[in-house]
Amino acid sequence: MNLTRGRLAFFYIMKQMVPVYAIGVVVFLLILLMFQVLRLTEFVLVHGIGTLNLINIVFYMSISFLPVILPMSLLFTILFVYNRLSSDTEVLAFHTLGLNIWHLSLPALVLSIFVSLFSFWMSFEVGPWGNRKFEVLMTKLSSSKAEANIKEGTFSEFFDFVIYANKVDAKSGVLSNVFLFDERDSVNPLTIIAKDGRFGRNSTESEQRGVLKLDDGNIHHTKGTAYTKVDFKTYNIFLSDPISMQFKEKTIHSMAFSEISKNIESKKDDLKFVLSLKVEYHKRIAISIACLLFALVGVALGSNIYQRQASSGGLVVCIGLIVLYWILYILGEGFAKSGTLPPFLSIWIANLVFLSFGSHRMSKLVQ
Repeated sequence: MNLTRGRLAFFYIMKQMVPVYAIGVVVFLLILLMFQVLRLTEFVLVHGIGTLNLINIVFYMSISFLPVILPMSLLFTILFVYNRLSSDTEVLAFHTLGLNIWHLSLPALVLSIFVSLFSFWMSFEVGPWGNRKFEVLMTKLSSSKAEANIKEGTFSEFFDFVIYANKVDAKSGVLSNVFLFDERDSVNPLTIIAKDGRFGRNSTESEQRGVLKLDDGNIHHTKGTAYTKVDFKTYNIFLSDPISMQFKEKTIHSMAFSEISKNIESKKDDLKFVLSLKVEYHKRIAISIACLLFALVGVALGSNIYQRQASSGGLVVCIGLIVLYWILYILGEGFAKSGTLPPFLSIWIANLVFLSFGSHRMSKLVQ
């Protein structure tokens, strides 16, 4: 009879947690995206990006946020559901039927295992993919909307150019009385003067890059004692190299599991870079394992037989625990990057603290 009741309790609690978890993921994702509203607004108003590019930016941002959101949502779900069970005296009812805290903890444990595995996959594969896509997209947009970086009446530096224009029309991308210093070839730099210029795009199936089209000007080149002047009616300057853009070196945040492991082995001489890789490696594992610890802490705090609690308090406790975890997490990262502690120890400080706290609370419930 106890086994039957335990099975019914398992499915009853799990049925409540799954939809709450899904809602939690959406809510936390929207909260993080809200902090990017100003940045997204700048993309639209200043850079003038289209709807499709904006959707892609939000999508890639969301993908890169998910490894962090999954554990946060799990903690919220367990605190909310178990807090509600306690406030409705359902936890007490389960105990009356002969079920102990381990029976009640099983749904949270099973859900946390699935979320932990999914978080591991997101952290090492999908998240870096989304971050890489975001980096490449931003590189393309910045090169194709370079006029947003040009201020009239001032010298502006972008890519390998220094440019000056008396007037700049940000909407049309038209420049008047243009002076440009081209130092892409540092040995033989060029000075270009033109009456007008305008930004455009050169798009193909594989890449998109900006182009500066100059009209009615001349190119000045000095090499030793030789001086060359070339007049032109139209002259196009491509603002990025599609080959270098396509094969641009990945940042550490965009590296998958295999790439991090490979770089740790192949670049042993670069101690600073290897340290950064090890920190990133342990950070991703720690945040995945945190799902299990959040389940332990959530059940320990949410389950209370003798005291009725307000279920709304789960959100407040959740936010407090998340803030505490990230403070410890950032402190550990700082210790690792400064060399005070090895990464395998410092990054796990937050997890060890939560493991100790959750175990202590659970031991009290068992008693």
